[in-house]
Amino acid sequence: MDWLTTRPTGDDVLNPFAIISLVVFVLVLLAAGFYSTRPWAAPLKDQFSRHFVSRAATMLAWPAGAGLFFLVIRLLQIDPATFGRPIWIVLSWLALVGAAVAIAMAAPKDREAKRLRKSGHRPSQLSRRPVRKRI
Repeated sequence: MDWLTTRPTGDDVLNPFAIISLVVFVLVLLAAGFYSTRPWAAPLKDQFSRHFVSRAATMLAWPAGAGLFFLVIRLLQIDPATFGRPIWIVLSWLALVGAAVAIAMAAPKDREAKRLRKSGHRPSQLSRRPVRKRI
């Protein structure tokens, strides 16, 4: 566990963990940017609502962006406020996995709601926001 908090040396910067992290964080950030601005794009347009796709993309973009920030600091071999340490990249991975799990848990509910909306069902009165009466 000592490797998480030690400053990386010059030859330790481009290890396989850093290269895999760089590729994954860049791909997730690009995909999140695309689906955040175009939630109606294929292949997700028929499965999920636009609101869900946009929120899921935002949930994935934050940890990927933070991980990319920490990775760039590590690749530049600077260590301001210990941001070049591997612990930050590992925490970004954990946040990315946590966001993916949260999205996977919310996806079936959104898929069912979209299926019901397509079939013509209206939301029940209990699920709507209450209307405030004017005095």
